Amino acid sequence: MYRKRINPEFKWERYQNVTSKTGSVTGGFPQIYKPTFEAATAHRRLAKAYEEGVLSPLSGENRNQSFIVSQWLSHYGLLYPETHFNNIGIKIQKDEGFEIDVSKNVKFFDDFFTHAGVVWWIVQVFNLFRRIEHNKEIGLNPSKITHLDATSLKLNVPNPLRVRPAPSSNLTFMPADWAERKIPATEAVQSQISLSSSATTWDATYLDLLRLIGETIQENLADNVQFTFVNWVNNFVDYPRSNYEKHQGIASDNATYKAQGVFQPKTLSAFIWLLLAEEFEEIPNIDFDTCAGYFDKEIASGDGKTKQVIGCKNVLKRSRVRACKYCNKLVFKKKEKPNSNNGRLLLTTTQGITKCTSKENPSNLHEHRNHQRNWCSLYCRSRFNSKSKNLK
Repeated sequence: MYRKRINPEFKWERYQNVTSKTGSVTGGFPQIYKPTFEAATAHRRLAKAYEEGVLSPLSGENRNQSFIVSQWLSHYGLLYPETHFNNIGIKIQKDEGFEIDVSKNVKFFDDFFTHAGVVWWIVQVFNLFRRIEHNKEIGLNPSKITHLDATSLKLNVPNPLRVRPAPSSNLTFMPADWAERKIPATEAVQSQISLSSSATTWDATYLDLLRLIGETIQENLADNVQFTFVNWVNNFVDYPRSNYEKHQGIASDNATYKAQGVFQPKTLSAFIWLLLAEEFEEIPNIDFDTCAGYFDKEIASGDGKTKQVIGCKNVLKRSRVRACKYCNKLVFKKKEKPNSNNGRLLLTTTQGITKCTSKENPSNLHEHRNHQRNWCSLYCRSRFNSKSKNLK
């Protein structure tokens, strides 16, 4: 699956005026945006929200759960339509502001962070699939692994029972159901038996993980996605788009057309599950780099004062294997063994060659060409300027 198979005209609302205090979030002034272009890695940003808010809560100002939720609402909006939250006692109207109180709206926060926890769990398994070495290759490619290997290869993953989704989210999470099932004494299974909710990890076979993740994504997309054709008048025109997928120019009399069938998510949650499905199909051929706005920064204003801008903590999807800018050999990131240079990350060919043969390369190590797109979205780029500096 490629991102072009998600309807580029899918629209959602985020909020322009969101503030947080300890225990509450207020906001308003919804703004329509297109997640396909502005939130291409929103599933990984949601996983990061779980890390920051639950798994390893950050300390200091603006680091409580209310702040994390407010950041999400300002960047991406609600996971579900307003009607969903109105049904659980939270009044969110399009033309009015809203206030979400932790003490009064526990379901909202439980729903958000357990949803984020489920996405986080799947992302961790994806990361494991990408970095595990099997048959002298980095990354588990299902097309190259036999059924026998898949049933015997055990992987240690986070305990799925610790990220069970909240009932109000209506999410399906097959790994948790499978991990706590009652196993007949006569059943021969490869996965860990009698998993406790207090355990931190779970041993499961590669085949089980493939099946459970696939079923989870499929179930959460059922009835939440519809098939549609991109609008003929505005979007069938086959002419170039910019780095941020915006049309360049206006269709002329010589423009050509193409029929493009796409998936139309009904909610932002469904869009995120489509992104998970996309990454699931692309493993192990993709990797992720931090956005240029990932870290907190200080921005210098015209009067010489500075202000702190919170980093997006978002990432950009890249092809895992790209050409070296000096020798043009296809190389990818690989961590060296601990006894070699403290396990640093280097670019290497599939044959394990880290030395670049080009005489124009001063470091003698492979380097990727700079990517044309360094920001996760135009919205993120607009929050910073050239005078910014990372806060260490």
